[in-house]
Amino acid sequence: MLHLYAALAEKERRQISERTKVALAARKQRGTKLGNPSNATEAATTGRLVQMAAAEEFAARALPIIASLQKAGVTSYRGLAAALNSRGVRTARGGRWQVSNVRNLLTRATKGLLIFGNNPSAGWTIMSASPFPKAVHCLRVLHRCQRSKDASL
Repeated sequence: MLHLYAALAEKERRQISERTKVALAARKQRGTKLGNPSNATEAATTGRLVQMAAAEEFAARALPIIASLQKAGVTSYRGLAAALNSRGVRTARGGRWQVSNVRNLLTRATKGLLIFGNNPSAGWTIMSASPFPKAVHCLRVLHRCQRSKDASL
């Protein structure tokens, strides 16, 4: 019985392939330009910049919450993750906090990806008027890419 299902699935796969090839040939014959018109390298760069900006923005919202937990005496990654979950705070992707999420966020802050200072009595404090230089840079580059793209149209 299983062999029969496999044979039918293979036949269906072949038919789908044939129908797709016929449809693409017909569109090409009508003069439709096929393929992705955007530059893949530019699209990948833009995507990375958007992701970096989103990560910076999320970190800016999450670090003050973590700082308040640290002031309250919660210092371990596990404790911070549990406290964030109990408060209903979600991760950037909407999931529950794990030890690695907390560690990565605090590492991001201490490595200078975000300009924050570690004040043991006050938790994480912003030390710069522009605390997210990487995000600002990302948005500027993204805006510049969009402008050059619009100019070429």
